[in-house]
Amino acid sequence: MTLLAAICFAAAQIDLAGDWRLSGTDEKGSAVECAAAVPGDVHSALLRANLIPDPFWGCNETNVQWIGFHDWIRQRKGAQESAIASMELCVKNGLEVVSNTQVNRKNVHTMMPTARLLNDIGVRGMRIIRTTEAPRWEENAANSCLSLEEYYQAMLDFAVEYSKSGMMMEVETWQYIGLLPKLQSYYLKPVKFASSERMDKGYCCNCTHSMVAVTSDGEIVPCNQMSGYFLKNGISMGNLHQAPLRDLLGDGAFVKSANMTVDDLGNSECGTCEHLGYCGGGCRALGLLYSGRRELTGLTCKDVTKCRFFEDGWYQRIVQSLPGWTNLSEVGA
Repeated sequence: MTLLAAICFAAAQIDLAGDWRLSGTDEKGSAVECAAAVPGDVHSALLRANLIPDPFWGCNETNVQWIGFHDWIRQRKGAQESAIASMELCVKNGLEVVSNTQVNRKNVHTMMPTARLLNDIGVRGMRIIRTTEAPRWEENAANSCLSLEEYYQAMLDFAVEYSKSGMMMEVETWQYIGLLPKLQSYYLKPVKFASSERMDKGYCCNCTHSMVAVTSDGEIVPCNQMSGYFLKNGISMGNLHQAPLRDLLGDGAFVKSANMTVDDLGNSECGTCEHLGYCGGGCRALGLLYSGRRELTGLTCKDVTKCRFFEDGWYQRIVQSLPGWTNLSEVGA
């Protein structure tokens, strides 16, 4: 869970320090573990343990670029209890708290108990994010990712149970169902437009249209979630070490992807789909990921998560499973 609120100015305090440990792999793939002071960062911890040279000396910064491409875990005994106490402190002092929770085969059974815990604390919202088939996750936890069928069914079962629980915390499941208990309503993320007449000039991704992500080695990507795939497949939209950001945002592959509209998908495999008017082409990052392509043409490929949602009847199943709740994403409305 990620706490998205700061500890308020209050007399009470929660000490998040202690015997923190940092673990990961070095540039050769060998396991690494060392002490990690809090507050602090990965580079500082590795430097104190004499595992890397001083990044601020000479050209050493170039020699430690690999750190940004590896996954690092910071942990200590009792960290979960401290996080929960911190949430309680924030809520007690009037701050809103939202929790992000990853879901996969190993922890899917914990989602309802987790929701109940957060609701009882007074957390405003919970986001349940499906751990996708991203390259780094597959390398670290192979076969732990829920298939789309498993994910859709598990989160539908969760939504049905949650809708009957009496809990008031808002819940959003990744690319799927959003629950608004206080309004006895829900919305469906795959339904971008309610009318079957698609919004031809609507952007495929409003987030990409309004932001730019930069990797640790200077590559620009439409969103952070795509960085690993771009790196693994040698895809580049430009690099800040080779051109200023102003030039990269003025023209080129990044701008074309950011300004891609639903109408631009008309000549792609999505063009003849009867559901395009509702999903608006879905997520372009997922389209690229599931296409398996190693070039930017994959950005126009279909987002199979939305295809499965509509073609396999998940829309109808949700509507039938949540009677008495208002569907705010009713198609054809």
